[in-house]
Amino acid sequence: MSRPCTLIGALISLVISHFLLAPKICAQGRGPSPVRVSAVEKADLALEASFLGTVIPRRTSPVGSRAEGHVVSFPVRKGDRLKKGDVIAQLSTRLLEIEIRGARAALSLRTEELLELKNGSRPEEIRQALAHRDGAQSIYDYTRAKLSRMEDLLRMGQLASQDELEETRSQSLNAFQLLEAAKARYEEVLAGPRKEKIEQARVRELAQQEAVRRLEFLLSLYTIKAPFDGYITTESTEVGAWLNRGGHVVDLVDLEEVDIRIYVGEDMISGLDLGAPCQVVVMALPGQSFEGKVQAVVPLAETKTREFPVLVRVGNPGHRLKAGMTARALLQVAPPEPSLLVEKDALVLGGATPLVFVVDRAGQDSAEGTVRPVSVVVGESNGSKIQIQGDLHPGQDVVIRGNERLRAGQSVLITKNLDERGSRP
Repeated sequence: MSRPCTLIGALISLVISHFLLAPKICAQGRGPSPVRVSAVEKADLALEASFLGTVIPRRTSPVGSRAEGHVVSFPVRKGDRLKKGDVIAQLSTRLLEIEIRGARAALSLRTEELLELKNGSRPEEIRQALAHRDGAQSIYDYTRAKLSRMEDLLRMGQLASQDELEETRSQSLNAFQLLEAAKARYEEVLAGPRKEKIEQARVRELAQQEAVRRLEFLLSLYTIKAPFDGYITTESTEVGAWLNRGGHVVDLVDLEEVDIRIYVGEDMISGLDLGAPCQVVVMALPGQSFEGKVQAVVPLAETKTREFPVLVRVGNPGHRLKAGMTARALLQVAPPEPSLLVEKDALVLGGATPLVFVVDRAGQDSAEGTVRPVSVVVGESNGSKIQIQGDLHPGQDVVIRGNERLRAGQSVLITKNLDERGSRP
């Protein structure tokens, strides 16, 4: 064998010996590596998925005019925030106001007519009717006495003619009829108006009240008001313009609560429950999250994508969420299942598969032990923890600090005082 080959062989042996002895030398020189650990946990973990969506108003209303006329006032502009009942526009009402004044005058007349009937006959009317009755009685008594005298004269043969007797008899009969009429009139005045007359007057008053209410309602239609709290997004009229009945005035959106419209695939839609809570983040508001709940699942998928529209309702204090913003919703799409969880820091990545280092303690209460790598399959995140599958069981200690430079079988010392590099401070 040549000298160069001998030197190469010796060099290779030296390198191999160095790598084989390095862990032992390091362990003897430095002692156990300080690490921090966390126990493997078992918990029910629900499958969650993130969906991209758009913020839309809970309510959008195109506000129109319920009457026609000239716009005499339009005090709002696009972007204004309105309260329910705030005036958006005012139409001219001069002609209608004239009609209302006439209707109210007619109502006053009907009211006074009803009051007159309810009050009954005045004392003066009663006295007048009584006087007519007594006068008619006197005339009847006179004519009856005169007729009696003439009948006596006729029997005595002293009557001038038969015609005079018949005339007196006719006068007495006429006086009797006038007396009966005067008596009836007196009784009518004394009894007052009939109930039917009073009821007729009451109905006439009620009909006129409804006529006034109708005109007042028509008057209210000439004032266009906000149907709910919201923001004006478009405006379609101006002072001096003519509005037809049903004509568009403004668009109003309600942002007290907003919906996040997302699309969920058919493979996940059956796992959604109405009212289920979810977390929402908005791209335009970094560092903030909002609590939401599933408000509606539209049971009609998009034909091309086979995705179902889903609405997530979110409270919007301060109206920070604006319509059209991009949002992301985290939804539970499957029922909870038993899972193994570890701290995310326990994962060691970069190799063929993710792994964690399990600490086998030297004794039950010992802070020293050795580590061994265990390959895992990573699942869903749950806050600071992550779902895994592998040869692990609940309660085992896995390294969460100082695991970057560990090797199989290396001795470790479990401690809580580690800096970010995994070494003792």
